[in-house]
This record gives sequence, C-alpha cells and structure tokens, in this order.
Amino acid sequence: MAGLLPQRTEEIESAGGRFREIIGRYFPEFSLRTPVGLQWARAIFKRRCNDYVHGRITPFALCRIVSPIEEYCDFPGWLGNLYDACDWIEPGTKREDVPYLEDEARKIGDKA
Repeated sequence: MAGLLPQRTEEIESAGGRFREIIGRYFPEFSLRTPVGLQWARAIFKRRCNDYVHGRITPFALCRIVSPIEEYCDFPGWLGNLYDACDWIEPGTKREDVPYLEDEARKIGDKA
C-alpha cells in the first residue's frame, strides 16, 4: 500500500506522472477510455465523494480531481454538477464556506 503526505505538495504534484509510469509499465493495455477504465474511474471517484461527505478529505482534495476526470473520461455524466460546484475552490477553502459541495458529493456517492 502506498500513501502520500498531504503537506508534501511536491510528492502530490508528481504522483500522477509516477502512477501513469507504473500503469504503462505493468498494464500497457489499460486505458481509462475503455468501459473497464471508466468503471474503475467512476468507482474510485464515488469513494472520494464519500470520503468528502464523511470529512476525510478537504474541498480542494475532492475538486482537484474533477478536471482530470473530465479530460480523461470525456466529460462523463456521472460527475454530476461537481465541475460547477468546484469552481473557485482553492487549497485553503473550508468546508463551511462551500456547503453545496457536500450536497453534490453526496449525490454522486449515493448513486448505485
């Protein structure tokens, strides 16, 4: 199991590239743009939404993955209204400043 310390921004910023390298090396046939890839992305995103609803991640931690999902998954409908809800979310944004974000995350996390 691997993990990243949220206070080590340089590690977090380089994690995506490292992850892509690992996937490319060990699973060269994998693509997010396949039905299986989209299914995995959706399941992982639902877990992140549930993490947000239960207070385990910050608004910024949730919102910073929305744009990459849109890009790699070709604007999937299962993102709901999170793109708009995440507009103007910054690293220091507090949960109490964006109550609507929890509502949107809950809608996605609750979907079957």
